[in-house]
Parts: sequence; structure tokens; C-alpha cells
Amino acid sequence: MALSAADRQKVTDQLMRDNEAPLGPMTKAELRTAVNATDQWIDDNQASWIATLPANVASATTAVQKTWIFAYVLMMRINKLRIEGD
Repeated sequence: MALSAADRQKVTDQLMRDNEAPLGPMTKAELRTAVNATDQWIDDNQASWIATLPANVASATTAVQKTWIFAYVLMMRINKLRIEGD
């Protein structure tokens, strides 16, 4: 479920536009390399993460549903998850 080259570029471009999290002194090429490495790490480590999920969740959810869980936890960590009632 790795991102396409075009999607990796979209992520890179959005990170360059996002002023909430300045990325410091790095070149566009270095940022793109970091995006590529992160996407690859997710692919490389997906199985070990899924192994930590409760067995019924791991077996009863699709890859997309598992990715939503992962993404929501990440978004909460950087205060980007909009929670109803907050």
C-alpha cells in the first residue's frame, strides 16, 4: 500500500507549505528523501505493527481500516485530529 511517486511528491509539497511545523534547514531533495524513507519504513514494518493489534482486530479489518487507526493515532500525536465535542 505504498504511496505512488506522485503521492510522495504531494506529501513533500504539502509539508513545504505547512507553516505549523517548520522543517528547518533542509533542501527540497532532502525532504523528499525523508518522505520516501518514511513511506518505505511503514511498508517494511507493517507486519510487526499488525502483530501487536488484538487478533480479532487484525483479522477482521481491511488494510485501509488498519491504516485509518494508524493515521488517527499519528494525527492525535501532533494535535491535528479534530474530535467532536472538543
